[in-house]
Amino acid sequence: MRSSLGILGGVALLAAFLLVPAHVQGQQPAAQAERPGMMNQSMMNPDMMKMMSDMKARDAKLEALVQKMNAAKGAAKTEAIAELLTALVEDRQATRSSMMGMMNMMGPMSGHAPADHDKPKQ
Repeated sequence: MRSSLGILGGVALLAAFLLVPAHVQGQQPAAQAERPGMMNQSMMNPDMMKMMSDMKARDAKLEALVQKMNAAKGAAKTEAIAELLTALVEDRQATRSSMMGMMNMMGPMSGHAPADHDKPKQ
């Protein structure tokens, strides 16, 4: 009886291990060398690579400002919060500008003209 319970338990553990997704086990399937849904660098054109590089640099700047804010005390904390908030707004504006540029480049390719609100005001 004990040996059959031991075998049954072993089979149950093996089945549980095999049914757990690979990423939970600390493994990545070969097709997902980077994040799921992300293109690898060989698929990116130079503009996309520059945009990704710029985003990483902005992320690093924001992370440094968050660490500075968390370490600050008193009036220095208020100044660090203001600096972080300013950087966040600048990052948001840069991201929007980049996305609008990409949409305008894609407009002619997809046969769609940019919307009126996307056109520069004169």
